[in-house]
Amino acid sequence: MTGPFIAVPRKPNAHHTMGGVQINTNTEVLDTNENVIRGLYAAGEVTGGIHGGNRLGGNAIVDTVVYGKTAGAQAAAYRNRPGKPMSFSYGMIGHHSRQFK
Repeated sequence: MTGPFIAVPRKPNAHHTMGGVQINTNTEVLDTNENVIRGLYAAGEVTGGIHGGNRLGGNAIVDTVVYGKTAGAQAAAYRNRPGKPMSFSYGMIGHHSRQFK
């Protein structure tokens, strides 16, 4: 082989995470006892448990679109449920963050 040879520097990086808050198929976030935390929904790379120990390559975009749409619809339905207006405070984050897997 003869040159010239051109090299592009490469380094390891993460392209997808396989962990985060545990959700069910309705995108409801689960606490450490696998109980639903009412009114809390998640999708995308902040979630874990849907794919098991590994995911099929190429599923990330479909995952975010499908679960993102589901989480949005679920959150809207929860917010608009009759007679139960949703309230939120930043204190809820600290309380529930101790319950995540």
